[in-house]
Amino acid sequence: LLIRPSIRRLLARLDPDAVGGAFLLGVNGLSVIGHGSSNSTAVANAIRTAAIGVRHDLVQELAAEFGDRGAVDSSA
Repeated sequence: LLIRPSIRRLLARLDPDAVGGAFLLGVNGLSVIGHGSSNSTAVANAIRTAAIGVRHDLVQELAAEFGDRGAVDSSA
């Protein structure tokens, strides 16, 4: 009974619908991939995840951190 609130918080953080999707690395651009059975909440959250990646210029940040090794400029 004492750990029930902690377990609920943990399950909420691990809920795939709450996250929506994950960045797909290895493509030349920003891609977010979700589960095939995603519901509307998961799709909306995947779009939010993509917007965060764009807002933080994730592609350029990763290229600067790891080197773009022949990657094409995605701003063109």
